[in-house]
Amino acid sequence: MNSNVKKTILISFIGFLLVGVMLLVYGLCLPKTDNGEKKLTLEIKYANVTYTYEDLTTNKGTVLELLKEYDDLLELSLVTENGAYGEYLTALKGTAQDDANGYYYTFKMDGVYANYGVSTQSLTKDDGSYYSKITFEYGVQVYDSNWATLSTTLANGGDGSITQTPANPNATVFYIIAGILLVVAVGEMVYFIIAKRKKNA
Repeated sequence: MNSNVKKTILISFIGFLLVGVMLLVYGLCLPKTDNGEKKLTLEIKYANVTYTYEDLTTNKGTVLELLKEYDDLLELSLVTENGAYGEYLTALKGTAQDDANGYYYTFKMDGVYANYGVSTQSLTKDDGSYYSKITFEYGVQVYDSNWATLSTTLANGGDGSITQTPANPNATVFYIIAGILLVVAVGEMVYFIIAKRKKNA
């Protein structure tokens, strides 16, 4: 085995290993999603109307799972799309995000803007208790220098039209991809060791 092949295998192994480790770390850093029973309020705010649904009970773990659970019952008209970090919300109550005007959805957990997207934001806090109120706001967001949401100027909504169909990916895909990459990396390392031993034999 010549030195160029060795270098290629070694670089490939290191690359797969790094990507696999990063995906595993990302998966481990996702918020906890305890599935115990919870009771909470869901609020959807537009400039012209606010929808408030109190005393919703759920055993689901994330905000998106809650929305899907109550989509038909509350006529949420939930629409999501797939992104690099899972599903994200593009429409509620018949009103889709509006790129031309900069109208998007953001949401708060107990009055504080969420740090995660709907597909990964847990209904359970770090201390084991659960959030009591989720508030979605539709409009133009103001961000700080770190792209954290500071405020939302509400826009009219609740009566628009939607054209997209929701998708349903699973966050465990990160673990699957990470596992595959790690297996490939280990396989390449074993191949590299065996090839080296054969050469020295």
